[in-house]
Amino acid sequence: MKWNETGRVWEEDHGLLDEEQVAQCERADVAEPLRAPIPTRMISNGEYMPVPQTEPQKRVEARVKELADDASRRLGISRRKFLHSSGGMAATLLAMNEVFGRFFNVSLVEMFEPAAYAAAAPPRDLFVFDDQLHFVRGSKPSPTGLRAIAQGPSSAPTVKSNPFNPQGQLDEHGEKWGVWDPKLVGLPIDPGYAHITRFIKEVYLDSQVTIGLLSNVTASMVQIEGEKARAPRNAEEAQRGEILTAAQTAAARNFINEISGSTRMLCHGMLYVGKGNLAYIQEQIDQNEPDSWKGRKSPIQRSSSSRKTTSGSKAVSRASITSASTKDLRPDRLTRCAGTLMICRRRLAIGQSSTLLPTTRASSRTFSWRTR
Repeated sequence: MKWNETGRVWEEDHGLLDEEQVAQCERADVAEPLRAPIPTRMISNGEYMPVPQTEPQKRVEARVKELADDASRRLGISRRKFLHSSGGMAATLLAMNEVFGRFFNVSLVEMFEPAAYAAAAPPRDLFVFDDQLHFVRGSKPSPTGLRAIAQGPSSAPTVKSNPFNPQGQLDEHGEKWGVWDPKLVGLPIDPGYAHITRFIKEVYLDSQVTIGLLSNVTASMVQIEGEKARAPRNAEEAQRGEILTAAQTAAARNFINEISGSTRMLCHGMLYVGKGNLAYIQEQIDQNEPDSWKGRKSPIQRSSSSRKTTSGSKAVSRASITSASTKDLRPDRLTRCAGTLMICRRRLAIGQSSTLLPTTRASSRTFSWRTR
């Protein structure tokens, strides 16, 4: 549902493609014949209509196929196997360079020699900024479904089937319930796996993350005792349904930065739209000093008891980061992220910018679409 401020009514909000739009598309994981490491056209998760493939993108696709066919024949392997290798990624980057200009530092030999590709790989001390991190407040159990869908069948007996694929449809790998990360296989799905202590260990001790942005989710549904689940009417109600409130998000940031002795975490404020929520936004600015804002399409109705917004607000974003871990940052240590693809800036030609094609992994719950 979405709130119409002019008419003062709730209206239906179709967040996913309707039947007429779907008829103009086809499943990306089924219709894509090449399956290059980087998609050569826009892929939609169902929230928006994908743009048809452009002429330059068609040229990239054709060139990747040429390079892959030639290289796989020389190496004596299938094209599919080649595209799954580091040589396939090198071929894709080379094709993009030929069509769009030299954006990536990649050589022809990397198509055939994994050692050459590895030599240009991201360094071990790469600066990594993760701009979408989550954990769950301690008063709520960690969601079993999210761990189970990534962990696969080893989630049993806690979860016995794919919770997001009740119809048993096959994903792009031909699986009903595939494993997203082998490191998760066999781990227990306990109520605390997504709480702050485990979060700190897995993000800052077990991964390569240097600085992270702790996010949250503006609640679109609340469950109040004696009532059916419904959309929240004001910010106060919404906080009952949030996995992490704005105040908790800021408190976690402050705690992690305090124990680390440097800025290792930034945090999102919660952007509930609508005039009635301006006071809550101002309250966050004054009390939490968020580094950025997170909002979604599901606004809440204006509250009749909202307080007046004060003037002279503080700056929403901080202008600088003083972390000791960023003191020697260089352009070649930065990363660029597009969808699920991350490519080290070290691979980009100096003085060039890059526009990466978005990527996606079609889940068993929501398919990815491309135009016909």
